[in-house]
Amino acid sequence: MLLSDVRIPVALQLVLDDVGWMYGRDERWENYPSRTGMPRRHVLEDYVAINEVGRAINMKIHATFVIGEWDKWGVLRKVPNSNPFGENWNGSPHLNVAEAEKIRDYINGSEYIEIALHGLLHDYWYNGVNIGGREYEQPEGNVKGGKGIRVSNDYLRTHLDAFMEIYNNWGFTKPIRSFCCPGGAGTAWKDDEFSSVLKEYGIKYWCNGGIDRCRVSNGIIINPKAVPFLPWEAYDINPAKLETLNPETSGIISGHWPCLLRYDPELNLERVGDWKKYFQRQANVFGHILPRDIAFTSHQQLYRYFAKLSEHGDMIKLDLTKADEAYPNKQPVYISVKDGAAPTQCIGGVISEYEKMEGFINYKIDRTATSIIYIK
Repeated sequence: MLLSDVRIPVALQLVLDDVGWMYGRDERWENYPSRTGMPRRHVLEDYVAINEVGRAINMKIHATFVIGEWDKWGVLRKVPNSNPFGENWNGSPHLNVAEAEKIRDYINGSEYIEIALHGLLHDYWYNGVNIGGREYEQPEGNVKGGKGIRVSNDYLRTHLDAFMEIYNNWGFTKPIRSFCCPGGAGTAWKDDEFSSVLKEYGIKYWCNGGIDRCRVSNGIIINPKAVPFLPWEAYDINPAKLETLNPETSGIISGHWPCLLRYDPELNLERVGDWKKYFQRQANVFGHILPRDIAFTSHQQLYRYFAKLSEHGDMIKLDLTKADEAYPNKQPVYISVKDGAAPTQCIGGVISEYEKMEGFINYKIDRTATSIIYIK
């Protein structure tokens, strides 16, 4: 077995930002939110599309949720800078309660939608004016375009408390274990105080745009969204025309909810087969693997960033020391091995075939106590 025969594959997790909006149109010009940019209401069929693409590729789609338009109790009145009306907020005019109840029930029963905590209304308001697209950053001087200043811990808790209050009041049952900052991570991902607050809410995983490397903070694995998938407001996409990704630069896919959708929601499912072919094409690239969920993804990306492969006599040495220093909970690691170089021995772990691809096989290694694994 040669070093060129083995790779630690990147996990191509699909992340869809801004799931949850009732209405899609970008209305920042009227001091309202940017939303999804899709010029129609979002309906149950839009959630079915997420689930069915997930089913087709056997992946829980990471759906970062914006929950403010679900507020029928006036929760946002007490949350600073969360909406255009401040204390006069009277709930979203776009909330259709009957539709929302159907969507909630569908999400609760969905096998392939994983809800992540994103935000209330995504943006930052001052005196009724939308001055920034990052809910957890205050523009310096409270003017649009001002340098983003990370909000205080108490401010952050107020927003997260409101999110969870609305989420729980509606009767959503899926536990939330992951997070994504609206509008990009800014400086928050480097801030251990910020992650310490997230930890209070059960967050274990965090992926975002604006991050240049994997790191672990307060036990939370933080990863960059490496693939800027499509223009954020793009919809009616033909997946067959999308490029094949390069594993040297690919990773978590930064998608946006509309990219799976059609303008006519009744046509959403017509391209599920095309999305399956797209992800199968990516999965058959040596150096890629389709993960099952955000936990699989986060640990695999941790290994991808911190582990080191080298030749050691007639064996391949997989050194996970730095990964274990960053995150000591020894989860399975996945490797890809080219056809004709199948491993016959694994010291430091139990290796098994995970899935056969075109020209290579992905293997799962269940780890023992050691940080060094030898493969022959």
